[in-house]
Amino acid sequence: MRPTVLCFSGLDPSGGAGLQADIEAIGLSGSHAAIACTALTIQNSQHVFGFEATSNSIIENDYSSLGVELEGFYRINDLSLRGGVTYTNAKIDSGDNDGNTPRRQPDFIYNFIPTYNFGTEKQNSFGLSFI
Repeated sequence: MRPTVLCFSGLDPSGGAGLQADIEAIGLSGSHAAIACTALTIQNSQHVFGFEATSNSIIENDYSSLGVELEGFYRINDLSLRGGVTYTNAKIDSGDNDGNTPRRQPDFIYNFIPTYNFGTEKQNSFGLSFI
């Protein structure tokens, strides 16, 4: 049985540090990672644009949301193209923030995933996910 390692780290969306790097290092050591996110960052490899420590406080606001999601798939020989877009219209319905948009709630989320299948029976795949 593989041991589990509890990891407290910040989220680095570039993947070069923080939770993603810790999960990879823990996995390479033969263990499972149990993660606790302690901070959110907005950054690239050159600059940190924003930082926010997470908290355990709970703000009790009701909110409503409506959305639509579209997904598609197309295959050209060994190349598969998948993608999707989600539109969400959300607003807070109670409390001090009544009428505002919930934090970290984007209007649009999209992804594009090209995948190449190879091997004698196309048993191998290589793909990238763009979000």
